[in-house]
Amino acid sequence: MRWFKKILNLFNLNSWEDDNAYMIDLAADNLVEQAKKEWLAARNIFNETTEEELVDYAIHEMEAAERKFMYLLKEAKKEKSVEVK
Repeated sequence: MRWFKKILNLFNLNSWEDDNAYMIDLAADNLVEQAKKEWLAARNIFNETTEEELVDYAIHEMEAAERKFMYLLKEAKKEKSVEVK
């Protein structure tokens, strides 16, 4: 779970890791699934946007959510820790 530990370090959650080591695998899987849900939600917002002023925002959100999901999925696959449905 090297990639998940990087995220914990990013948010200074090292003590959380020490106290809850048994939950890291479960949390990593949930993180990937949540990122996928965020990406799909952003895609739906883009597809349903009718306001011209919101199109750029919708594109930005969709691309950011996709990159987040793809990064987390790539890192999780390196560790072979998740199966995304």
